[in-house]
Amino acid sequence: MLAAGERWPDGGLRPAIEDLLGAARVLAPLPAAWLSAEARTAAAVAGLAPAVVADGASARELHDRGYGDDVATALELDATSVVPELSDGWFIVSRPPRPPRGKTTLSPLAPCSGPT
Repeated sequence: MLAAGERWPDGGLRPAIEDLLGAARVLAPLPAAWLSAEARTAAAVAGLAPAVVADGASARELHDRGYGDDVATALELDATSVVPELSDGWFIVSRPPRPPRGKTTLSPLAPCSGPT
């Protein structure tokens, strides 16, 4: 897991709080024994308030360029039915299964082999 950020125009590292939060939300459910000290530190901010991230430099730039709705969508938790699922120590793609023909209800999430 690498929350990389980006580079400033002068080439200096520009840490990205949104990358940190994304990494945190993936790492937080993992057993601490599996994680490096850096990963445990990132995981500790998994509950960071979206308003804090929305106030970050990247989010402000996107908002100023007319992409405020994209920022809000990106900060939503549980906004999609496609999620990484930890299964036997590996992340796999999970999504709700398609209902059989004639059925209109969905059962709980079931793992699949990958995107289709």
